[in-house]
Amino acid sequence: MADWIASTEDYFPLLPLDDDGTTLLTPHAHAARIKRGLSLLEIPSPWHPRDTGIDATRY
Repeated sequence: MADWIASTEDYFPLLPLDDDGTTLLTPHAHAARIKRGLSLLEIPSPWHPRDTGIDATRY
């Protein structure tokens, strides 16, 4: 799943062919790319069960 997400160009675009990679190597560039990609993913928050207070052993 992680490989599929990371290889989706809409979220994490590849470098142009004429780029030597130096612009992607800065920490700021990495952080901005990750932040943008994750914001586009819209991963939902995890589900958490509710405690209704009902005793499950009664059923």
